[in-house]
Amino acid sequence: MWTTVALAVSLLGAADEAPPLKISHARFTYGPFGMARTDKKFIPGDWAFLSYDIENLRMDRKTSKVVYGLKLRMTNSKGELVFEENKNSNVEVFNALFSTAQPAIGFVEIGADQPAGTYTLTLTVTDRLTKKKAEYNTKFQVLKKTFGFVKIQAPVLNMVGPDFNFKFGVTGFKRDAKKLPKIKVKLVIRDENDKPTLLRAVTMRIPGDANIDPEDIRDELDFPVSFPLSRSGKFTIKLEAEDLIAEKTIKFDYSIVVLDPRKFESGK
Repeated sequence: MWTTVALAVSLLGAADEAPPLKISHARFTYGPFGMARTDKKFIPGDWAFLSYDIENLRMDRKTSKVVYGLKLRMTNSKGELVFEENKNSNVEVFNALFSTAQPAIGFVEIGADQPAGTYTLTLTVTDRLTKKKAEYNTKFQVLKKTFGFVKIQAPVLNMVGPDFNFKFGVTGFKRDAKKLPKIKVKLVIRDENDKPTLLRAVTMRIPGDANIDPEDIRDELDFPVSFPLSRSGKFTIKLEAEDLIAEKTIKFDYSIVVLDPRKFESGK
């Protein structure tokens, strides 16, 4: 079953005039500000983030706010309702920059036991001031459970200085007679010239790098990674995970851009 559905919004606003209300730039991403996904295929235990813009919401002249409602519905290939979320009946956002578009996020956590198949996600936005509505529909696939990366989250755009937080998990692994997995994860980083930035790959092993009680291991293992960003440029994080019991290997590339804030200190 679907275990969790949440809707989140950013702090940008919309313009005073509102014809017509529409949803644009909708795409699945790796987290709220992450890289766009190249496909619409997910495995059980994964997270589906739908990033989009709401255009032409009307701003209240007295409060400089936009007020709107969000509704998220999911149906299976037979058209049967799987889940409906309608808790955010009134979202109020201060339109500080007088924007004509309101960036927002729809979030779905796919349960570990979610049946494979094709699903439809329907998003409905209602402008509370004009009563206008806009709707967006997209289909996506849930694949059969397999060894793979899940819950990948990281901002695609970053600044030199702060730590970069990269989160991901691994699911669909086998276990030995003691109910323990044997996983080896390797992480390397390459710059825009395809040169490695590390002297050696970062390697994590489960078990081995952590004392884990078999009873504490659920359907996935989480691997949070954090490191400082010391220079600007375009970089690719290359992940590789190996299930030593099943003898399976998976790979994934994640691209990020790092900007130098000193270039913008003049405000230009």
